Amino acid sequence: MVEQTKRSVSIGSNLLTITSLLLCFVGPLFFAWWFIESGRAKLINQTNHGTLINPPVDIRNEKPLNRLMETNLRPGEWAAVYYTEGGCSSSCQSTLKTLSTVRSLLGRDGPRLYVWSLISDVKGGPREFQLVDANVVEKLLILYRERVSPEHFENKTEGIVVMDWRAQLILFYSDFEPAGIKADLSRLLRASRLR
Repeated sequence: MVEQTKRSVSIGSNLLTITSLLLCFVGPLFFAWWFIESGRAKLINQTNHGTLINPPVDIRNEKPLNRLMETNLRPGEWAAVYYTEGGCSSSCQSTLKTLSTVRSLLGRDGPRLYVWSLISDVKGGPREFQLVDANVVEKLLILYRERVSPEHFENKTEGIVVMDWRAQLILFYSDFEPAGIKADLSRLLRASRLR
């Protein structure tokens, strides 16, 4: 009787051990399968931190935005354009410095990204990458209102727009979270490398 009890306890502990080992090895595989099949894995890699403009805005077809054509980007080059109503204040200069830092963190793809400001008044700002045109800024703000739902708009008077070499506006940013902007730009630049 005692020996039979010892055997049943031994079988029970062996069964518990085997079950625990199976859960340790099979559990993560099952979770990974579920994660991939549910589509959540794709969301991690494809989430944009900015607002994707779909379809992209072709500035060649938008008269007020023709001023952006002066930038003359070559194939594979991109521009991050900070725009604001008024002159380039301290927040404008701070954002441009942040974008320049993001550009330098992009490694070998960094030289293919240009950082410009687009302001509606000539006051302030670094001249080497500054366009001044009230109509373009106004048109960008109208586009932003049209493309983003009203609850996200919140009377924004500044933002960042990403433009490709084909003269298309691809992404809008209403807030300037550097890590998110860097992640998006890194993906765009990597995908557009010319072989």
